[in-house]
Amino acid sequence: MSRLVNPKSIHSIDISILKCVDCFSTELSYYNGAIRCMSCQREYNIIDDSIISMLPSRISSVKQNEMRARDNDSLNYDRRRSEDYTSLLDYFCIEKHSGFLSQDTVVLDLGAGTGRSTVKLTKACKIVFAVDFSLESLRILRRKLINAGISNVVLMQADISRLPFYKPDCFDFINCEDFIQHIPSFGERERILSELYCFLKKNGRLAITAYHYSRSKQSVDFIQPDKVGESGKQGFHLNDIYYYNFSLPELYVLLYQQSFRILEYGLFFFELPVWARILRRATRCDRIKLEKSLYRFLKSSANRVYFCASK
Repeated sequence: MSRLVNPKSIHSIDISILKCVDCFSTELSYYNGAIRCMSCQREYNIIDDSIISMLPSRISSVKQNEMRARDNDSLNYDRRRSEDYTSLLDYFCIEKHSGFLSQDTVVLDLGAGTGRSTVKLTKACKIVFAVDFSLESLRILRRKLINAGISNVVLMQADISRLPFYKPDCFDFINCEDFIQHIPSFGERERILSELYCFLKKNGRLAITAYHYSRSKQSVDFIQPDKVGESGKQGFHLNDIYYYNFSLPELYVLLYQQSFRILEYGLFFFELPVWARILRRATRCDRIKLEKSLYRFLKSSANRVYFCASK
């Protein structure tokens, strides 16, 4: 069985779980410092001896623009994210699942970026496959892993719409923080979630957050239809990154149609820093009461929707 061994902070990976993203062949081998498809002869480079680059040979202009924007923003990304922003994402996508994650858990972290959640996930599981198509973001994540002495991570540069995995039932937990809203078409969103359902193990979990099309955004959209930002049903940020705002029922139906079993869902609001601290300190019973009491406010103003689903 062919194995790719990455140095220092990067975990070994069995490449038999991968496929060529161009011809979809599973006949891959580790050859001369790269991964080669034996069917179409495409070679996938291993960048910095640790980042497996498995991008498709053809990438749409919309995604190319986003890749450039993400690369350019990678050095400033962590600085621009507040502690409360990070705390809320950690709460919904990691802490809520602390009883599920274990040292036997295999995790797929999609849209990993600079590793805001990846580093924390490594402490609660066996191995994390961190996937992003921004190479510069993955390089920053690589430095974080090396500095922290973390070795249970596989770094992959890939297009989430063309994931290089092929074996079903690969992952116990799939983390999808704030990436689905940047997928440009409905058909692609359906196909991605269908693939994720296939990759998820029986009774595994999917945690997903996305932009929410709140009533306040709908009001801004009605009054200022050309406003740039997270308002409007869909559009582009100033840095050319596409976005789509989901209503809660819309994302519910999208997951349900791909056969996911919905375990939990809700809304949250990044610009409410006190909430993050209260939720973190509250007991489980108190958290449920707090979430219910805030629901009416969140329905109007929440800027994120959250789902936990299973197979």
